[in-house]
Amino acid sequence: MFFPKKQRKLNGQNVLAVCFPAFAGKGAKYNYVRTLRHFNINKLFLLDDIGGYDKGNYLIKPGVEENVKALIQEKIDITKPTKLIFFGSSKGGYAALNFSLMFQDVNVCIAAPQYFLSDYLIREKKYENLKIILDNNDTESARIELNNRLKEKIDHAIWLPQKVYIHYSTEEHTYKEHIKEMLADLKAKNINIVEDINNYTNHMDLVYFFPTFLIQSIKEILSK
Repeated sequence: MFFPKKQRKLNGQNVLAVCFPAFAGKGAKYNYVRTLRHFNINKLFLLDDIGGYDKGNYLIKPGVEENVKALIQEKIDITKPTKLIFFGSSKGGYAALNFSLMFQDVNVCIAAPQYFLSDYLIREKKYENLKIILDNNDTESARIELNNRLKEKIDHAIWLPQKVYIHYSTEEHTYKEHIKEMLADLKAKNINIVEDINNYTNHMDLVYFFPTFLIQSIKEILSK
């Protein structure tokens, strides 16, 4: 879904915000549409609907990633934004960070993202999603390559995020298994990071905290 800014409303910023979706149980859903409803900015909400029972390929399946990149570039060409914001939680956080490495000067706002994708999908028994992402080449070497995919992209990126806003809990499993090392790698690249830290134990509880942090982060980005 694409919502161009309504020109009749005054807004000093020309912004394009792109939302990358999380897992949604049965089927696939757009995320955070209501959360951003009061922001008079250009908005692109992506749907990740290629997958199994619990839809999703993180928008990185061969062919899909290229098409999503082209779609974002198309909206950039239309809106000519002075600021880009990529955001999402969990699966969407991984995707937002991944695509931020393909464009210049992106502000990223994410919550509890995965980092080592094969480990996560195997832990959560999302084998069908893993198979789809690997394009039916589900070998040990392919799993290792996928596991290190985002880490390698950060290490060798031409463009890095302008700023990363990240919400997470130190008491739920994604922190020790994914976020801790992701943060270390981002900080090693001298990326400006804003951390919003909580202490809940259930990964799904991020939905109670991230919307507020997302709104605050966008307001800060717009104020600069």
